[in-house]
Formats: sequence, structure tokens, C-alpha cells
Amino acid sequence: MVYSLLSYVVDMWLCSVSWGSYLVSAALFISLFAFVCILRMRIIKAVFLALSTAIIAKVAFHLIGFSCAYVNPATYVYLPYHPASIIIGLAVSYSLIELLFFALIAKRFNLKPLPLALAVSISNGISAAIIYYLPTK
Repeated sequence: MVYSLLSYVVDMWLCSVSWGSYLVSAALFISLFAFVCILRMRIIKAVFLALSTAIIAKVAFHLIGFSCAYVNPATYVYLPYHPASIIIGLAVSYSLIELLFFALIAKRFNLKPLPLALAVSISNGISAAIIYYLPTK
């Protein structure tokens, strides 16, 4: 069970190196749009939040993926997962990391975490759908 979970995280990490950069970029622009238009934030604050959450999520997930790959590389066996499950898992992982980041900074910057959580979760879900349906040829 643990090795299959580690294998799934490593597969998500490998996907984040290739298609995950598109996922972060799409989520960045969609969350920026949501912060400015829906949550009525000022543009400087929205850009700062969108960029910082995208960078934190990407770096934190790379650290998690690399540590899972480093745990026991001899037992890593490639299990062919469906690309949709990898992309959705990656979007959920990015959402959870970003929600943790919002929970940490909410009190300091006087933010309402629930609307931010909804905006980030929806933006990551929409970007996962966009990335999954992109033409690959």
C-alpha cells in the first residue's frame, strides 16, 4: 500500500515536471481572474497572492515528489495510471498546498480563507480540465 502510494506520488511528480507547468500557469491566470473579478481584490494584492501560491505549490510539490522518489528508488515500479487521475491528483495536491499556505498567511494579511479556498480549488479544477483536454499532437 505504501509503495503504491509512493509510486503514485512519484508519477504525479514526473507529470508535474512536464504537464504540471502548464497546470500551474493556467491555474495562476484563472486564480488571478477569480481574485480580481469575483473576490474584488486590488490588482497588486491579487498578483502577489496568485504568484506566491503558484510558486509555493510548485516548490513544495517538487520537494514532496523528490523525497518520495528518494525514499526507496529500488522498489519503484512504474504502474500505468490513467492520465486523468494523474492530472486530477496533481490539481488536488496543488490545491491542498495552496490552502495550507492561505491558512498560514490569512491572519497576518487579514484575508478571508473560505472565499480564497473556493477560488483556488475551482481554478485548479478548471485548469486540470483544460490541461487534460489539450491536444497532444
